[in-house]
Amino acid sequence: MFRFFGVIFFLVIPVLLVSAGGAGQEEGLTFAAVQFEITSEKVMDFELFQASVTRRVEEAVDAGAQVVVFLEYTNSFLSLLPYRDLVAQSSTVEEFLKKLRYREPDLTSPADLFASSAFWVRLLIDELYGSLARKYEIYLVAGTYFHQDPDLDVQRVSNRLVMYDPTGQVIHEQDKVFLTPFESVALGLSPGRLATIEPVVIENLSLGFTICRDAFQSDWDSLYFGTDVLVDLKAENVDIEEQPWDYVSEAIPERVQKTEADYGLTVHLVGSFLDLFWEGSTSLFNDSKGELTQFLGSPNDPGVLVVELN
Repeated sequence: MFRFFGVIFFLVIPVLLVSAGGAGQEEGLTFAAVQFEITSEKVMDFELFQASVTRRVEEAVDAGAQVVVFLEYTNSFLSLLPYRDLVAQSSTVEEFLKKLRYREPDLTSPADLFASSAFWVRLLIDELYGSLARKYEIYLVAGTYFHQDPDLDVQRVSNRLVMYDPTGQVIHEQDKVFLTPFESVALGLSPGRLATIEPVVIENLSLGFTICRDAFQSDWDSLYFGTDVLVDLKAENVDIEEQPWDYVSEAIPERVQKTEADYGLTVHLVGSFLDLFWEGSTSLFNDSKGELTQFLGSPNDPGVLVVELN
């Protein structure tokens, strides 16, 4: 989800460790939810982007994480790398798209651009996240990127989550099902199909993923019923001063209660790209305690939330 905004925040990155289980419980897995900050400079310089992702993973591993989770849109803007000069010359997305259409008249929509770049973007993220998962022997959720199925004869661009196992192999892919009007109309994305999605089992825990707007829909309640942990990857533009934060923060707690899951982890994107802006507060909901643990008081701060889930 998007909101126009013109200021980029550069803040200190903290790491917070929270124990979600009690004494005497079965040993679980330690999760690190990376509240990642996007900036125009970072996503237009792949070496800088790669270093930032690597640094967050290393922070998480140093804190004991076995599962590291990035979020919606983490890798989506890599599609624009060949046009970094146009990004630098633009102050808004509309201005960038106008310049792009002038240079590349065959790219008639953002979806055309995403489809044409999807193959090499996937190679970049497979190498980056796959190698990190293998090096540190962790499960790694890379967040999402704009995916085009190479086996399809027609264009169908989706907002896709990718997850790697400790050998660096892909073990799960999932498309966002419930798109925003911006995604479906302005960007030309296609929705995923609920029928193709299943929970993921790692070690002794079952995980159910949602991508931002997905988490507000009750359609997941039967699919993920009995799942141990619900994980929501969010890129949210709610203005905390204009709209109650409960609108966003209660989405996963409601899904947790309806699915009888034990935990709900909400991971937020923060920062800005041109005039697009995201904010949020990464949190853990523990159903047995009925508690929502906020990561940071400010919804604009990047950081890492580390929790042990039994």
